Amino acid sequence: MPIAGKTGTTNDEKDVWFVGFTPDLVTGVYLGYDNPTPMGRGATGGGMAAPVFIDFMKEALKGKKPVDFKVPEGMELIAVNRKTGMRASGSGSDVIMEAFKPGTGPADSYQIIGEDEVAGSGFGGTGQVSQQAEQAITQGAGGLF
Repeated sequence: MPIAGKTGTTNDEKDVWFVGFTPDLVTGVYLGYDNPTPMGRGATGGGMAAPVFIDFMKEALKGKKPVDFKVPEGMELIAVNRKTGMRASGSGSDVIMEAFKPGTGPADSYQIIGEDEVAGSGFGGTGQVSQQAEQAITQGAGGLF
């Protein structure tokens, strides 16, 4: 089921949220205390609110046919490497299609302060992604990115 969303966490972990949507349904989940109080170290929208969103959407969308998102007129679809955010060529499990306003697509190269320019070879020029980033990329929050 095509779903998109965004997490959020306030300073001091006092509130967390997740707002997500399909082409036909928008849902927001907010968690926090009536009197702003920290919810605990490490409280995040992805860790606390997104799972509530997922459970709700599973029930709300049960029996519904998937509806694809429509790319707005004037936008262009560009292949992007989901690990690096850089423009991608070809296909594969790390390549996703993203819509961009013309002229705003991802860069073909990037520069890290203090290092020479690296062309499309991964963060820091190593071609490696941290274990935490890899887990977030491949597992996400139940398929939400």
